[in-house]
Parts: sequence; structure tokens; C-alpha cells
Amino acid sequence: MCWFGKLLQAVYAYGRAACLLQAGNLSQDEQQEVDALMKEVPTLRQRIAGKSIPLEKYVARKATRYISERTLVAPAIELAYMLQATYKTTEKALRKHVDSLKALHDSRLTKEDDKQMVNLLLAVHLRLLEFPRSEDVTSPGEKLRRGHVEDSTENDIEIVPLLQNARDSGGRLQQEHWVAYFAYYELGRYYEERGDYVEARKNFAAVASGSSLEGPTNARRGKYSLQVSPRSLFMLAPSQCLYRYAAQSSWSI
Repeated sequence: MCWFGKLLQAVYAYGRAACLLQAGNLSQDEQQEVDALMKEVPTLRQRIAGKSIPLEKYVARKATRYISERTLVAPAIELAYMLQATYKTTEKALRKHVDSLKALHDSRLTKEDDKQMVNLLLAVHLRLLEFPRSEDVTSPGEKLRRGHVEDSTENDIEIVPLLQNARDSGGRLQQEHWVAYFAYYELGRYYEERGDYVEARKNFAAVASGSSLEGPTNARRGKYSLQVSPRSLFMLAPSQCLYRYAAQSSWSI
């Protein structure tokens, strides 16, 4: 697909490199392949009707970061989330990813961007384990009843602090500005699953407003690291989930 597909060659190339990096313990040949693919990714970007493709900008920036830093944190897990594949992942794979993300969470990551991205991804995986049918259409009344009846579990206790840390990190992020925006969306999804529609609407409204969510100490100037506006940022995943989910449900944001 990388070399013979007509569209998104940059994404396929980055996906191959990200999966190899995520697997770890690379042979010399595999390491050389990763390096070659990462260098190739920015050159494979295309334009449609004169416009760049946001997802290709995203993978090009990640590839550039790898070239300069020689490492990426959980690249395949992150890419799967961006492509919305995480929501369709099996329970076995989710648990495996949780173990990997918890190991990263407990390690001494030096960059705030990496710490908060791990917080976000770990919370998402825990939510999907806690609510394995979260992508199904469930009546608001049933979720409201469930939220009042069911006690918080160990996963529940972990999810909210992880997402709140990621949400409130906007002023400290240097490159991965999207993390703060996605954290608002994921908090909304979590509260919605618990039947807390007031808090869910607050978070959904914030992420859909198009306002800067990076905190008062980080005055945004110009473009994001994805080179797109906040509203265009949502093309990568959250708004597609948000508006699709709102349409499926019998409540509105």
C-alpha cells in the first residue's frame, strides 16, 4: 500500500515504521528500514484540490521528530488512536497496550508532551476495557441508571485523573498540542458512559467551540504543530467520533 497505493502513501510508510518501532528489538536491517521510511515520509505528502491532507501533515511531523530525536513514544498505539482503530481493538490487544502504556507511565519520560500523550492513551484504553460496548447505541436512560447504580471500579478511579492531567497540560505542551483537545473529548465520552450528561456536554462543548484550549500561559500565535487550525485539527479523529456519536444517541450536545 505504501508504494502502490495512490493516496496516503505517507501514512502507510509511517505506519510501517511505527509498527516496527513499537515492536522493538529491531535487527540492523529493520532499523535501517525504519530510518529510510521516516526520511521518506515527508516527501510522500500529497495535495487534493490544492489542499494538504491533515493526516499526512501529522505523520510527516512525527517522522521529522523521529529523525531529530531518534525515538518516538508508543508510535503505533498513537497512530491507531488517530485512525480510530483503538475503538475496534480486541480486549486482548487492549490489555496488552495497557501494560505497555502503564510501563511508559511509570517510567521517567523527560518530555511533557510524551507524558501527557501516554496519560491520554492509557485513559482511552482503560475506558474501552471498562465500557467494552461504548461504541454501541445505548439509551441515555440506561446509561443514567448505570451511572447511579454501579460503583466506581479501579479503572474508573484511574481514568479521570489521567484525562484531567492531559486536559490541563495545554500550557506546557511544546509539540503535541492535540493532546489537550483530545482529552476534553475523551472526558466527555467517559462522563457520557457514566450517565453524567452535564459534565459530558461541558467537555464536548469546549472541544467543539474552536477556542484555544492551551491554557492562559500559552498564547497561541499562528499555526499549530499540525499546521492546521483548531477546528481543522478535529479532522483527525475527535469531531468525527463526537458528531457521529451524538447523531447515534438520542441526546444532543
